Amino acid sequence: MSRKPRKPKGATRRSTPAKQTARASRRLPWIGGFVLVALLLALAFQFLRPAAAEPPVVSLEGLDAGVRQAIERHLQAVRTMPRSGEAWGWLGAVLHAYRFSDAADACLQQAKRLDPKNPRWPYFRSKLWTARDPALAREEARLASDRAGSRPPHIRYYYAKLIAEEGRWEEARELLLEVAQAEPDYAPALLLLAQDALVNGDMDQAAQWAGRCNSNPTTARAAWSLLAQVHQRQGDMDAAARASQQAASLPDDYQPADPYLDELSTRRGDPRDMAILCHALLAARQLDKASSIIDQLRRAYPNQGETWLLDGRLNLLLQQPAAAEASLRRHLQIEPDSTQGWFQLGTALLRQGKTLEAAEAFAQATFHKPDFGPAWFNRGLALGQVGDLQASLTSFEECLRHNPEHVEAYFFLADLHLRLGDPDKARARVDEAETLAPGNPRIQNFRQRLGP
Repeated sequence: MSRKPRKPKGATRRSTPAKQTARASRRLPWIGGFVLVALLLALAFQFLRPAAAEPPVVSLEGLDAGVRQAIERHLQAVRTMPRSGEAWGWLGAVLHAYRFSDAADACLQQAKRLDPKNPRWPYFRSKLWTARDPALAREEARLASDRAGSRPPHIRYYYAKLIAEEGRWEEARELLLEVAQAEPDYAPALLLLAQDALVNGDMDQAAQWAGRCNSNPTTARAAWSLLAQVHQRQGDMDAAARASQQAASLPDDYQPADPYLDELSTRRGDPRDMAILCHALLAARQLDKASSIIDQLRRAYPNQGETWLLDGRLNLLLQQPAAAEASLRRHLQIEPDSTQGWFQLGTALLRQGKTLEAAEAFAQATFHKPDFGPAWFNRGLALGQVGDLQASLTSFEECLRHNPEHVEAYFFLADLHLRLGDPDKARARVDEAETLAPGNPRIQNFRQRLGP
């Protein structure tokens, strides 16, 4: 009996074209089924998911052109990206800034839903409701704080401040200590901790917290005022008087940095807001951020005087007095009566050794603002450098007439009186300086020069 020859091991069976066609035809129904199911699911998702909300309708009649452009730009962003929480959030923030409160609230609620991890939107919503519904504002601030944690610090600080104002100091203290641990130099939190310690009668702790923020431009004046209260309660009336004088000599505290409001200012594109923000950044020595805004102002608003005043201030802080002079002269071409413009120009000239020109610039500043003590002081410096001692003395006396707490002016006057041959008047000025700053090392040096 004959057998069919076996196929060698490992040999593969070849399928005929007919068999391949049959197998493909058996797979087609399955593939078609999968495609059909996928299409049905896509259609169901498209029809069953909620339709994207439409941006609110707001009337832009009567608004400044720049304001209209800012709002229209953010409205268009929402129309283009209707499911973007960021687009809705910034539209809401911009509308809130221009007092379209109801429309802003609707946008911010959309942003919270679409972007559930971002602390900006409950933070802006809290700001929106602070005056109208403080309880809702606190709840939104709590949500923002939970989302943000301790960084950036202004969110948790803001929530702590709201609940401290409600009397919930223990909760506020825990939050503030977290901020101080994460950001040891965040002055607003340190000041609020000092106020908490003062309320609780812990004078040593209050002095410690205040001492950590009494040189920060956002808290210096308030911190010295608080130290005056601490010394007064401790019975040290001399220290209280010195702290109070120090507080009186300082300018008003700047608003603490708020990165989210800073972002909003640049998104609004309002040159006034951008300038206010930029002055605060320069005062806080945040030069990179300030430089970025000034670049925008130079491009968009080159004919506004404030643009060149800010550019001049920036260049002074960057130790570039020649560039500062050029910018400040451009500022004064636009605003010739600008007190700050003449003062800053005098500073730029003084740093370049252009002493007589500097003295004239400071004189212009005092002409426009006769009680401008710092300008009188700097004019005294410039005139003293060129040897006009009597005019220098008069300028320093004018400085003290308007700013009697300016300790350095007493020392310059004492030196001028000595050089003019009047040691008795010099001694009187040193005595006045010692009353204000008894520990100043320059006092002893003058005593030695004056003799017995």
